[in-house]
Amino acid sequence: MFAPFSTSVLWGQTPQFPFLNWSQLDNLRSNNVNDEVDTGVVKLDGYRLFTIATPAITNKNSSTIAQRVQGIENTIARIANSNLDRDSLEGSTTRVDTSGSLPIIFIDDRYLMTVTTLDAQLYGTDTIRQANEFAAIARDAAARAKA
Repeated sequence: MFAPFSTSVLWGQTPQFPFLNWSQLDNLRSNNVNDEVDTGVVKLDGYRLFTIATPAITNKNSSTIAQRVQGIENTIARIANSNLDRDSLEGSTTRVDTSGSLPIIFIDDRYLMTVTTLDAQLYGTDTIRQANEFAAIARDAAARAKA
């Protein structure tokens, strides 16, 4: 059976595709993200907020995605349970710091999360756009939880 995309060596050495670089090849192979990426849903008060991702791990005794989800959920819950009233929380500043290589979300000057390339790829967008989306969702969810 011939499968032209089955091996990166064959694909990468085929002379009729000299324009293809390794990052493009990785993007082609990453269409099947289930094998390479673990995903988890961030929730607050039982409501699904958004899905995030981490590289899949081979050690099944630990879960990077579970730790990441738990950390984000705990932070949103702390913000929701803070001394801010609902109106203050709804009007609070949501800031996305783009000075580094990946955008970082702050709600009311409290660190929430770093948005990764994998997070953005799940939604088919770039990291900055996804960070702004996650920030708005998290702020609104915290305000809703406060009510």
